[in-house]
Amino acid sequence: MCPDTVSKHLSPRESAKFITEHADHVKVNSAAIQPLAQKFYDDLKTGTFGSSWTDIPMHRKTMDASTVRWIFLVDSLNFSFWTEDVKYAVSFRGENHTGYMALCAAVNRALE
Repeated sequence: MCPDTVSKHLSPRESAKFITEHADHVKVNSAAIQPLAQKFYDDLKTGTFGSSWTDIPMHRKTMDASTVRWIFLVDSLNFSFWTEDVKYAVSFRGENHTGYMALCAAVNRALE
């Protein structure tokens, strides 16, 4: 992206608008936004989805440079775990994890 394209920091909403208007390979399914928002709301209400980073057992608890690197790595790899189908599990500290948690477990296991 050239510097003249975006001259300020964008909010998440502005970023999404910019991406959908300019991206060739990324599209937003407008019909799915409301159902997804409802799912997030329901999951927050029931406690299925924690409200804090540290509520997630696989997430790092320290807030330092190594955690920033961990987040960058995991977020860079996370796109491949969006499927509903469980394809495999990763064992870490005596528990099996699938999906995104399997990714976190694999990274954490490698770091240990």
